[in-house]
Amino acid sequence: MKLPLTILYLEDSAQDAELVCSMLENEGFHCAVTRVETKDSFIDSLRTRQFDLIISDFSLPSFDGKSALHFAQQLAPDIPFVFVSGTIGEDAAIESLLNGASDYVLKQKLSRLIPAVRRALHEAETQRERETAEYRLRESENRYRTIFETTGTAMALVEDDGNISLTNSVFQKLAGYGKDEIEYTMRFRKFVHPDDLDKVLALYEHMRGSGISDTKEIDFRFVGRDGTPRDVVTNVSRISETGTFVVSILDITKRLESEQEFRSLVESAHDAIFSLSPGGIITSLNPAFETITGWNAEEWLGKSFTDLVHKDDLYKAVEDIQHISAGEIPAPEEIRIKRRDGSYAVGEFILTALVRNNVLRGMFGIARDVTERKRLEQELRQASKLESIGTLAGGIAHDFNNILGIILGYVSILEHSKNQEHFKEALSSMSTAVRRGTGLVKQLLTFARKTEAKLARLYVNDVVKELISFLRETFPKTISFAPQLDNELLAINVDVNQMHQVLLNLCVNARDAMPGGGEISVVTKNVDGKIVQQRFPQASDAGYVFITVSDTGVGMDEETRAHLFEPFFTTKGTGEGTGLGLSVVYGVVKACNGFVDVTSAPGKGTSFYLYFPAVTDQKISEWKSTAERKEIAGGNETILLVEDEEALRALIRSLLEEKGYHVITAADGEEAITIYARSFHQIHLILSDIGLPKVNGWDAFLRMRQINPAARAILASGYIDSNMKATMTSAGMADIMQKPYTANEIFEKVRSVLDKV
Repeated sequence: MKLPLTILYLEDSAQDAELVCSMLENEGFHCAVTRVETKDSFIDSLRTRQFDLIISDFSLPSFDGKSALHFAQQLAPDIPFVFVSGTIGEDAAIESLLNGASDYVLKQKLSRLIPAVRRALHEAETQRERETAEYRLRESENRYRTIFETTGTAMALVEDDGNISLTNSVFQKLAGYGKDEIEYTMRFRKFVHPDDLDKVLALYEHMRGSGISDTKEIDFRFVGRDGTPRDVVTNVSRISETGTFVVSILDITKRLESEQEFRSLVESAHDAIFSLSPGGIITSLNPAFETITGWNAEEWLGKSFTDLVHKDDLYKAVEDIQHISAGEIPAPEEIRIKRRDGSYAVGEFILTALVRNNVLRGMFGIARDVTERKRLEQELRQASKLESIGTLAGGIAHDFNNILGIILGYVSILEHSKNQEHFKEALSSMSTAVRRGTGLVKQLLTFARKTEAKLARLYVNDVVKELISFLRETFPKTISFAPQLDNELLAINVDVNQMHQVLLNLCVNARDAMPGGGEISVVTKNVDGKIVQQRFPQASDAGYVFITVSDTGVGMDEETRAHLFEPFFTTKGTGEGTGLGLSVVYGVVKACNGFVDVTSAPGKGTSFYLYFPAVTDQKISEWKSTAERKEIAGGNETILLVEDEEALRALIRSLLEEKGYHVITAADGEEAITIYARSFHQIHLILSDIGLPKVNGWDAFLRMRQINPAARAILASGYIDSNMKATMTSAGMADIMQKPYTANEIFEKVRSVLDKV
């Protein structure tokens, strides 16, 4: 019961109204009464407010209860209406009840008031609940009928005797019959293919006999008016109270046709198509897998995909599976797959996730055999390399012929001249020529990535000052230098030799662009990373060291700029350049995670802009220039020197003996092993070239270690692969020297190894 009870009371006597309210209060009703006396106030109250009960006198001076009941039935028919009057007659009372009043109470018999009010309120509440229930039932029926009609699935109600009592439009379309032709006229079995009727009837009898209401699924061929069998999946539920079957039919004919087409496509594909479990277990393989690998597909079902993968590609396969599991899409990968004969096929793999209900159910993959393509690409690269070598040969031959010509010319002067000044000039020029040759070799090795970078914390200004000082002596006097160096310049992490090569290549390039002379300016400064990001979005927001090398030369057009950093590209004539300089610049800067830019226009010169990430890490070792190095001490130890180049062997022996060392020499690996076997107890160090006749330096050292496991060696070569160097170090090699080397480098390495305990 609603508390308080809101009452609209039509009564002209305030005393009578107060008496009635008092009786209701005494019986536990908390009343909120609105008393009205006129027609207008009565109607206005009904329209503007909500009430639980209407109590009305039958006779009023300006209004009567009969009219009030009429208006109440129109405006608020759900509110119970009770007459409380002293003048209502029996006929009028009966008429009022017939017209919608809940009850009437005579003022002379107010004892009936409370029961009458309770009954009226109860009946009104009951009526409201019934109407609500009926409304909800209608809504539910309408909702389910809407679902029944609008679902994309064919639906029907089948009675216990097999007759169809209700169908939706999808079923009618599938059957090819109208609603009136099917309902209460046809039995469901009419639409079942004769060959599938037994299993459908078996399910019907089973569900009918057991009385189960669970949903069962069955597939069969549905035959409509046109006689064409259609593959369907059917869900059947039984309503136990009525014995009615709810049948939901999904036509999967097209899906099965698509699956068959897809299966045919997979089976006939030349690419290996496979599926994996979420954990990487192989769940299916097509025949192309057998063609590519020679394995029988059955041998690999249920095994891990990674067992097929080459050990060096395993990390890529595992990473791809992890990406899929994390909901990411991995990029196509080239992965080597083991063949039955032990060889490996190169597969280009694409993996994608199989997801159902937001859950990873597995992976689907396609692998294209690109083994032959990779072989052809390798042949093409080799052919391109040979062509490039032909282009390169002319430039290298020109440069080295010039270098050798300088050395031979000054040797001739030294042989015939006794002038001391001529000696100094000749030695200086020969030294410069040798440095040019060394630089050219380093440039080639840097381009080929055959030199191991020795990164150090470097202040570029030091290299710039040293380089400009050297170039002022060697470049034509018509070329001037204008350095603008920031004294607060930050350090960068770079190989000093490579940095020297970068700046030298840019300056040489600038010199060649100014045949009639001009100015080379070198500018260094610190730049905020956000400024660099405006030109290179992939840059970090940390600081950068900015280097500009500009010239006032002939400049270049857009077409030339487009090829500027390509290997072997040169605008010079045949034999006048290798075309490696700028590609080396680009490679070194990129290896340091830096950026290169260039601006140029015909007749307006060229500017190269280099951006290197600045470093503040004090743990990075700092490069020291040659001038900062101290005099290196000698010693009296015995060194076995192994070098097949006689002149070089004699030179190194002389240098070491000047430092006090006792030197034993050998011209090849075999001779070195013989000498060491005879005198190893007095030999403190082996200094050997790697490229020796008969037995190479590395193999010779390994055999010496068999003679004396404590043998120590420094090996020298123009190039040693970093992987090979690691192998040598782990096998006992003490150190390595890069050819060509200076006397100080020899002394430093020798002393460093000998001083180690």
